[in-house]
Amino acid sequence: MNIEALNCNYFSNPEGFDFNSLSNIEQSIFCLIVMSLLLVLSLVLGLAWEIYSSQKGEFTHSTKKEKYQDYLSFVISNHVQNNFLKDESNLRQVYLNLEDIQQIENRNILRKELISLHNMISGPEKQRLKDLYLGFGFAADISKQIVSKDWKLRIQAIYEIGSFNLVQFYPNLVSCLDDRNANVRKAAFTRYTSLVSNPIDALEHISGSINKWEKHIIISNLKQRSGEMIPVFSNYKILYPLHVDFLDELAITFNQNMPQTVRMERRVEFVTL
Repeated sequence: MNIEALNCNYFSNPEGFDFNSLSNIEQSIFCLIVMSLLLVLSLVLGLAWEIYSSQKGEFTHSTKKEKYQDYLSFVISNHVQNNFLKDESNLRQVYLNLEDIQQIENRNILRKELISLHNMISGPEKQRLKDLYLGFGFAADISKQIVSKDWKLRIQAIYEIGSFNLVQFYPNLVSCLDDRNANVRKAAFTRYTSLVSNPIDALEHISGSINKWEKHIIISNLKQRSGEMIPVFSNYKILYPLHVDFLDELAITFNQNMPQTVRMERRVEFVTL
């Protein structure tokens, strides 16, 4: 087939181009060229649409994020009360629509921003954000996340239980200490140790030899409470005979003399914030 002649005939007189005059091979080649051009065009258009959609999605996410940040700042700076949060007309004054935050994507953005701000502040404002967290029903999601097949969601639930001191979910937190996923177990142990009044009680949930990160977590929590009364570690040897060596290590770390062992009754209490 003379491609050059074909191109010249077509472009010089496109209306007079007769596809049927071509041989079968020439027709096949012509169709292949046209299909290749259409394929390239569709790929270019698809890529352009994907880029556009991605940029639009990022812009929308960023816009909503800023709007929710403004809303949360309004709440903590204006001493907003709970009854205000239940009034949709009041919410609209700060550009928040209850219908919008029922959508999963928007709800997750607001939840993430609320948690982030809650971790950065203290005092009455922190409690105000907790009230807001409960008011929007985010705590109700914990019961589903804590048993989710996705281990990342279970860790997120553990994190929020600790951050917002959700006492109603402490039994769920304890159950996660025996989770099948090592990352979940570690997250649960970290949170549990920080919430109980005495970090030594975490030894109850270590059936085998205590590992390095478990030691580190317990010691770190004890050091954070150094201003409070540090327990006499030797008194726990009867309660936790598998961890006598670690208890001796703690006694040395905290410069304790080794008094005679005293039998104790274990009582686990959680710190109330």
